Amino acid sequence: MDDSNEMQPAFEKTMYGALLRQKRIEVGYRKAEEFVADLDAIGFKISRAALYRIERGEQEPTASFLIASSILLFGETICPLTSSTRAYRKNGPTRFRLMRSCA
Repeated sequence: MDDSNEMQPAFEKTMYGALLRQKRIEVGYRKAEEFVADLDAIGFKISRAALYRIERGEQEPTASFLIASSILLFGETICPLTSSTRAYRKNGPTRFRLMRSCA
């Protein structure tokens, strides 16, 4: 069988998981519990076990997780027909407030 005709996965779970963990630690979330707590604070519920499965590439993240984690890790997401929503950190990664410009 010709390997050049094989379909490649649309989403590389293992690579994404490794990059997610690296970025989470880089921005100050050394403990997964802190990241999970902040995701919960912005309205996204996920267990620590599920986060670890995503980071190990065993579970594909949902679109909602991709958006919520991007808000925490990168500080903003683009809103339709408006400028952006920003997450402003205060006193480290576990204290923040969202500026809701997507009303």
